[in-house]
Amino acid sequence: VSMALGRNPEATRAMVDADWEIASHGYRWIDYQRHSEAEERKHIETAIQQHTAATGSRPLGFYQGRVSTNTRRLVCEEGGFLYDSDSYADDLPYWTRQFDKPHLIIPYTL
Repeated sequence: VSMALGRNPEATRAMVDADWEIASHGYRWIDYQRHSEAEERKHIETAIQQHTAATGSRPLGFYQGRVSTNTRRLVCEEGGFLYDSDSYADDLPYWTRQFDKPHLIIPYTL
């Protein structure tokens, strides 16, 4: 969660120094099924801004965790992500053209 990156600068610095790819986990750990599309879009934008401020680079991956029916489309429309992990449909990465362009999904595995 991007808010946690800013609140834990020592841990964030350790991840950056270790050259980890830190995927965004959204702005807050809330259930977006009960939020408007506009609010979810704003939270995605805020997550990117906070992540970039805390780590020095924008996130390349995205995992919201508690998605709405709009989440993947909003992520694709934002355009700056290489992939999202808001799927439990497989163990292997796969491509979708759900929104008229190729989009990589790297399923979240438990």
